[in-house]
Amino acid sequence: GLGVSNSLPGKDGAKPRVALLGRQNELMWLGIMPARHGVGGLFFLRLGVEPREKGPALVLRYAPLRGKAEDMPDWAVADAIELAEEVESVQFQYLGEAKDGWLSEWSAPQKLPTRIRLDVQGVGGVLRDLVVAVVEGPGETRAGGIVIGGGN
Repeated sequence: GLGVSNSLPGKDGAKPRVALLGRQNELMWLGIMPARHGVGGLFFLRLGVEPREKGPALVLRYAPLRGKAEDMPDWAVADAIELAEEVESVQFQYLGEAKDGWLSEWSAPQKLPTRIRLDVQGVGGVLRDLVVAVVEGPGETRAGGIVIGGGN
């Protein structure tokens, strides 16, 4: 499943907000990177299609949480991993309550979707149609805290 930090602190005593923003063509979330030499802890992550030297590709960008958790990083300078080449588009859909069906965007501030569907279109057709469960991380996220290990 997709590991998402449970929540961000709410402003001025408000309820905590979930740390995921889902759009039709990109997904952004705050998650725990596995511990390894020089890396680990809370990171902003973004998954979407980007232009690359060899053509459009599915790219995962990531940047460590620094300062306020509400401040998204500058994705243009964030580290990147190219996951698949020759990708024309990716579409995300989000499942909350079963009665609502699949939604093209997710911005519910108080809850996470239960599932996320990715439809990846390649140059030659559908590359992958994938559904992942969303897994909540431990507790409330507080900027400046120490995270040890990879979560679950």
